[in-house]
Amino acid sequence: MAGDGQPHLEWGDGMKGKWFLATFLSLVLIVFLASCAPLFVRKLATWTNVVEIVANDMTDAMKQIANANYPNYNNRVIFLWYDFNNPPTGFDDYEFSVTPADKNVYVNWEYVGNYESQSVSSIITAITNKLVDLSNPPVPKLTMYLDPDDPIGLTWSLYIGEGTSTKVSFFNYAFIELEKIPISGTNRLYKVTKVQFKDDWNNIDISALKGKILFEHKGYVFFKIKDDEVVDALVLIP
Repeated sequence: MAGDGQPHLEWGDGMKGKWFLATFLSLVLIVFLASCAPLFVRKLATWTNVVEIVANDMTDAMKQIANANYPNYNNRVIFLWYDFNNPPTGFDDYEFSVTPADKNVYVNWEYVGNYESQSVSSIITAITNKLVDLSNPPVPKLTMYLDPDDPIGLTWSLYIGEGTSTKVSFFNYAFIELEKIPISGTNRLYKVTKVQFKDDWNNIDISALKGKILFEHKGYVFFKIKDDEVVDALVLIP
């Protein structure tokens, strides 16, 4: 009220200043989030050759196999170790193409030999002969990716799927979780912690892999088997 001797703030001074400050801070936040967005884009899996090794122990022979030079395939091959003495969760339900035994080796699910009854060099040759050239890979029918749950990538969720949801009886799907740090002394040999083997990918349970910080996510392998042959194999290591 005029004449009461007290100072008054009109819209034209203090309130306008507060409105301007709030608007400015909002714009700064929007610009900040927009600038961060490219850092938190979807992380896609890549089509990769999968070599599986079943063994009681981690040995130099296994590391030698994993560290060997595979010309034209080195960037498109991953090695997975199933600890036969302490099998990962779900191991008993996993249907290997040949009954698992200590030192068995499989390439894209197909058995190629055993490095106890065969020399390491012969196993390396057998692996090389079975690897698929993925220098120009076709578009996979399977899908696997990690998506951020929020604009700043605080938590991430894993998604898997296939281009069609049609269930075909002679298809099988394997979903494998692995430690995302390679075994010491190697750069592409990983220990398997869990495996799921299903005739319908919709029955693979990944509910525990939603809403996790990126650091908590493991490495993942997702592949499809048709007529005893891998036709799609995706690998994602955040």
